[in-house]
Amino acid sequence: LRGWENNYFCALCERSLETAQHLFLECPYSRRVWILVSTWSGCHTLNPTQWTDLGDMETWLRQLVRDGSKIGHNLTVLTLWCIWKQRNARIFQDNAIAEYALFMEIRDTCQLWSLAGGAFLKPLFVDQTNVL
Repeated sequence: LRGWENNYFCALCERSLETAQHLFLECPYSRRVWILVSTWSGCHTLNPTQWTDLGDMETWLRQLVRDGSKIGHNLTVLTLWCIWKQRNARIFQDNAIAEYALFMEIRDTCQLWSLAGGAFLKPLFVDQTNVL
């Protein structure tokens, strides 16, 4: 209806068929973003090397909620959202940014959430040595 020609491949890596699981958990681009977020935040549950069961996204998310912190929960939602927005920017606006640039967008948005009252995120910005 909108004239979009779906090529069925992941817009971020252009190597694999796009599924939700691939886009958010398996895509090399997304995995590098998760590593940057994990390293910066100290939330090791967000690091793909710590994900033991990628059977499906629901299992993955349940494991993060069970094992993660409140900071990790907030960063999970924010990172998923930003990956989705980057996917759409590539498809609909032909606007691609590098993994580090997306990480910086996540970090900046996280800081805005913190300033807007996201109490769980404030510790990330108290000690500026956390900044990559």
